Amino acid sequence: MDKIFLASICILHFFFTANSIELDQEVIAQQEADRVAELPGQPPVKFRQYSGYITVEESHGRALFYWFFEAQDESSTKPLLLWLNGAYPLPKMEELPVAMGDHKLNKDRSRGSEKEKRRNPAVFSGGYSILTGGFLAYRRLYGGFLTARKNRVGNLYRRFFTGGFPAAYTAGYNQILNRQFSGRDATGYLTDGLLAVNIPTVLRRFSWASFVFQTAEANLLFVESPVGVGFSYTNTSSDLLHLGDAITANDSYSFLVNWFKRFPQYKHFEFYIAGESYAGHYVPQLAEKIFDANEESKENYINFKGFMIGNALMDDETDQTGMIEYAWDHAVISDKVYRDIKKTCNFSIEHDNDSCSAALDRYFQVYNIIDMYSLYVPICVENNSTKGFTMIEGVAPKLFSKYREWHQKPAGYDPCIDSYTEVYFNRPDVQEALHANVTKIGYNWTHCSDAIEKWNDAPASVLPIIKKLINGGIRVWVYSGDTDGRIPVTATRLTLHKLGLNTTQEWKPWYNRQQVGGWTIIYDGLTFVTVRGAGHQVPTFAPRQAQQLVSHFLADQQLPSSAF
Repeated sequence: MDKIFLASICILHFFFTANSIELDQEVIAQQEADRVAELPGQPPVKFRQYSGYITVEESHGRALFYWFFEAQDESSTKPLLLWLNGAYPLPKMEELPVAMGDHKLNKDRSRGSEKEKRRNPAVFSGGYSILTGGFLAYRRLYGGFLTARKNRVGNLYRRFFTGGFPAAYTAGYNQILNRQFSGRDATGYLTDGLLAVNIPTVLRRFSWASFVFQTAEANLLFVESPVGVGFSYTNTSSDLLHLGDAITANDSYSFLVNWFKRFPQYKHFEFYIAGESYAGHYVPQLAEKIFDANEESKENYINFKGFMIGNALMDDETDQTGMIEYAWDHAVISDKVYRDIKKTCNFSIEHDNDSCSAALDRYFQVYNIIDMYSLYVPICVENNSTKGFTMIEGVAPKLFSKYREWHQKPAGYDPCIDSYTEVYFNRPDVQEALHANVTKIGYNWTHCSDAIEKWNDAPASVLPIIKKLINGGIRVWVYSGDTDGRIPVTATRLTLHKLGLNTTQEWKPWYNRQQVGGWTIIYDGLTFVTVRGAGHQVPTFAPRQAQQLVSHFLADQQLPSSAF
């Protein structure tokens, strides 16, 4: 028998025994079969990772693809955090720890001289590099790399590495790079007037997953859901015609039940769920499934403690109203467009109105020339702008659907689809390493799935679910990046007011070191946090604040109200 396999079995047996959990050999073998030994281009890592499929519906052959990362240190004592993301055709692996190489790859997928490759092998290894325990942050910048002229290095650091806040960037930049390059001065990596830096590697210590792994606060689980997204599949093609919130929640719950059967050592760990955007539906709906099942039976009991959702779609009326108010208040739309929408649109009722549709057309046209998901960053100019507008039109299943059939193809965060991620996940060696695409699905892995053409059900509001869970003692945090125009802070505040919760701590700033990270208010059973300078995906725009946010959420601690 393979020595590596035997060694892995011994390690797993020690882990289980140390935690008073005895697993049979079949379970251990299943876990080892899902073990990811290494990925093409990946540097050495100090944590275990697993990926593969969990069947959620045997008769139809539905299976969801997952990727699981154990916490780097003392994983047996850390909670389990499931991450979900919104906009159903978008693979959740867009948030996974892979960043692909330079935006101008040659045939051998590499760039730079041999001298450059020796200096930073992580950057040039096959033209790809794996972000060790970090999200795909800053993927919009040149396919995952920062390439800058010498005299622009400081400006780029200030702009993209600190969430837009002023910083003493020269010293800080060198400090970060020194840690990445074995203590040598960062300027030693300036070659021919260019700096080629693997952004995710540089940013590991500030990303959410970096927080999870480098500070060992949680074990992190991703799943691509529903079927038709990413590598998740069904053997019954008609399933793709009937997808919606209900099936997604049912399949996600079945996934968890069966995942815990494959990894029973985690079954009694504290369990949390987090997500963004349309996960404002996914997360509470899955949480309710878990909550109800726990009340009914202890057979598949999950030690569920709480959830956190960010820039989350929760209520059609207030989400839509908040979008319009935010756009006018931030000088995005004209007074006339604002007045026309207010006059002709009634977001509280279902009706069709041509005048409202025309006004909304003018509203969306503005977001054809700026980034709706982060108002103050440059737009992507690599793709035709009309593509971005098409994606914006379908931002959520029911958003403005009473006026147009825009709910057919909701779309996700980045209008500049990073083709290098797609190249990487479609590589046969990568799929083999991840135990992915085992059924040889008839389409490529893409950021937005063409396999799903319609969303069949979505409640107008998930607030009744959220209130039910609050009353049931479930911890709930809601956060909002305050430069997002898609589900802006104004929408979230209007939504939370609908809950009618008593305020237990008034609105006040919270601090990230010496800077204000945002503002927070605590209600009876719910904490709301804004993140200053962050867009739709908070970890991308404000990784340091995001790290602090998730840390305090898991620890059930208030954010600091003074500088430190």
